[in-house]
Amino acid sequence: MLLGDPVRGEMVVFLTANGGKKWERDRQSGLGLRGRALAAFAASNTSIARGDRLFTRAFATGGGGGSVFFSRPFTKDEQWDGLLDKVAHKRAPWKSSLIPVGSGGDSSGTFSVAYRYPVTIGECAECTFNDNSRFVAVGGDYSKPGETARTAAWSSDGGWTWTASAAPPHGYRSAVQWSDGLKVWIAAGTNGSDVSRDDGKTWQPLDDGTWNALSLPFVVGPQGRIGRLRSDVLTAAR
Repeated sequence: MLLGDPVRGEMVVFLTANGGKKWERDRQSGLGLRGRALAAFAASNTSIARGDRLFTRAFATGGGGGSVFFSRPFTKDEQWDGLLDKVAHKRAPWKSSLIPVGSGGDSSGTFSVAYRYPVTIGECAECTFNDNSRFVAVGGDYSKPGETARTAAWSSDGGWTWTASAAPPHGYRSAVQWSDGLKVWIAAGTNGSDVSRDDGKTWQPLDDGTWNALSLPFVVGPQGRIGRLRSDVLTAAR
């Protein structure tokens, strides 16, 4: 999946089913901005929702129009017959929901979104994640790295509804990822990182480094800085 800047009032998404040899633009309805100033942030390359196994068509935005989660369910035919099946490909429209992250300014919104399993496909004609999925979104305002309000949110219904974290990270966060081995979420940003053991509901500080992106167990920051997560310290901090 490729996600680009809005063009003519609509988010631009391209899909491939053969490893990038051929790309097809997703023309399904629901990607319109509706007059809102929206865009996906590229800070951590994780505006597209990522997880450990199942591919999903989902991404999050920010900007003056607010923080919005876009997703398009797989149909049953697509689950079995391939991503770009010409009949099934036209069935499910994109849907969107608001994420309580960021302040609605140009420099704020959701910067990273991810999910974890288990996920069970429901018994509906066009469905994606049910209540077994866990989505987490992080962000805030990158011009105010120390501000903690509205820096994280979680969803337990596949991204249809979102709840702000009761105890948020201790600043703006540009990346989030689930560690299946440690059974925790890690969020990182320019004033440090945080850990959540309850699927994003609450967060605890992990360090005060300057970070931009995650690829666990590694985290990277400016001027070539690379860190590796010490699982022994994380376990001891429980």
